[in-house]
Amino acid sequence: MNLIHPDATLVPNLLRLATPSLNYHIFVGDVACDRNTVLADFGGGGNWGPVNVPVASFTLTGVAAHKGTIVAPPITLTDPVPSAGTAYGYYVTDETDAILIACARFDTPIPFLAGGSLNLIPILGDSSAYAS
Repeated sequence: MNLIHPDATLVPNLLRLATPSLNYHIFVGDVACDRNTVLADFGGGGNWGPVNVPVASFTLTGVAAHKGTIVAPPITLTDPVPSAGTAYGYYVTDETDAILIACARFDTPIPFLAGGSLNLIPILGDSSAYAS
């Protein structure tokens, strides 16, 4: 039996997941970021963040083509290590940094200078994997 998430529940489920807040991090290791990724995969050091985003910041919400999305205003993450490197993507954790919520790789890795910063738009999405 397949569990269906009706369109009307997608955004409320995301907002519950983001309550009370989510932490966004930039990762600098070449992590695959797929269905098998676990939080420990990002433990190589040199990662940026976290930047905490409270649930109230996710003011742009919607459902399109059976995919729910919540979006917050841009945040800035700054390189904590005084050396140049490459950012491969970002990952999202709960407010305690104990649970990996999601991760995404940038389309292409982003080189940065020591002390550099990147702007990121916090976004989180969900969909049902099954047709009704």
